[in-house]
Amino acid sequence: MRQCEICKHNLVDPVGRSNDIAIIFEDFTAETYGGQKIPEQFGYYLLRTEMGKLGVDIYQARVTSMWLHAPIKNFDDAQWNFQQAILEAMGTRFVLLLGSGATKFFLGKTATAISGIPMKSDLLGAEYVVGTLNPNSALAGCNGEVILGIQQFAKLVRERRNK
Repeated sequence: MRQCEICKHNLVDPVGRSNDIAIIFEDFTAETYGGQKIPEQFGYYLLRTEMGKLGVDIYQARVTSMWLHAPIKNFDDAQWNFQQAILEAMGTRFVLLLGSGATKFFLGKTATAISGIPMKSDLLGAEYVVGTLNPNSALAGCNGEVILGIQQFAKLVRERRNK
């Protein structure tokens, strides 16, 4: 198992193959969600289902997190983890940011303020960056906004992927 270069915590590695789509959660490490691996989480299921309805296969995307282990309060550690997310998204055309932690870091805005709206990010360099709430927040009653943001992203990918 890989370990963080800074703090030596075990890492939850990104999943999926590298392609033109990257999905970055604000946090989805196994420690955060009771030991569940990424594809077993409700938010991942919701993401896969909603994107699939519009013909975008989540298994074509590279899925990662801003934190590859439980977050700790250490600047160097945070910087290393965030750099890993940037590296995972490098070379992709489409990036979906999930959660206000991710949207604030990469776009400077909260997820609720920009949900489903294509934007640019100086840090990511992708052609299309869309942010929305973390799909795990759908369990807390935010499902309409989460679904809309995911659908807007999937529609953008479907319409512009081959152009």
